[in-house]
Amino acid sequence: VDTRSGLAEVLFEGESRWSVMGRSNCIDASQNIWVSNDRRGFEQFNVVERKWYRVRSYDQVQDNMLLNASVTFRDRSGIIWIGTKGFGLLMFNPQSEKFHPVNSESINWMSPASEGKAIICKMGTFLSIFDPASHAYSLEIADSQFHRSGVRYAQIGRTTCAVQDTTGQFWLTKGWWQHYDQKNNLFTTVRRTDPNNFPVFIDRNQQVWSGSENRLTCYDPITQKFTNYQYPIAPFWGRYDFLQCMYQDAAGIFWLGTTKGLLRFDAQTPEWKQYKNVPEDTTTISFDIIFTICPDPENPE
Repeated sequence: VDTRSGLAEVLFEGESRWSVMGRSNCIDASQNIWVSNDRRGFEQFNVVERKWYRVRSYDQVQDNMLLNASVTFRDRSGIIWIGTKGFGLLMFNPQSEKFHPVNSESINWMSPASEGKAIICKMGTFLSIFDPASHAYSLEIADSQFHRSGVRYAQIGRTTCAVQDTTGQFWLTKGWWQHYDQKNNLFTTVRRTDPNNFPVFIDRNQQVWSGSENRLTCYDPITQKFTNYQYPIAPFWGRYDFLQCMYQDAAGIFWLGTTKGLLRFDAQTPEWKQYKNVPEDTTTISFDIIFTICPDPENPE
């Protein structure tokens, strides 16, 4: 969609690719869109040429990693990090146009951390912080260390999402909603009433948000108070969690990507509005399952 002209363009017609697309994608310095896809492998959309390209590696092992890509992340230096299902982390340097494998574990989430580092969620670990400068993990907390705090694995599952606020505190969804204070090495369960939380989001006021089975919750770390907001529609649960992503614009409005379309939420009112696909209306969104929301690089707000 061109926000200046108001014109929409179909990028692909035919085989459905969006229902099997990776959880998050990224845009490189040349404004190419990097997309992971279960059926077609790893792809790149060239915005200038309006063409799709398959991304392959001459190395058979690395090529197999690309075929199993699940999440992508671009760091401050422009390096593209590709998380895979069962084959670990793959780094792509746009300047040298070379891939470099980092490890061999399943990666299901990546997000920015302080000092240009990246939060990596992988099987068997509570929290991992990767430092692109040293090509190594600067912090790794095994699940076994977290379990020693008195929580059983059957109660919390695997880490599905993790973010860091401006004070350096980590907030995670691991079945239950978790908090980790690295300075004091303290593990805390934020909420026990809802066993299924995803994702976790930090707003502009450093309030922490997460979605559960039927509501959106805001947590104030200072007052330790919760504010719950019921979803305006009945959540749909299938292969994916109902709430997939959150974004807050400059006006403070929250935008939620769900499995039933896009939700606009004004926490001050509080008022909801749903945007969904209407097949006979070409001005509506093209698909109801929304995995990622990101700002326009040229006009973020």
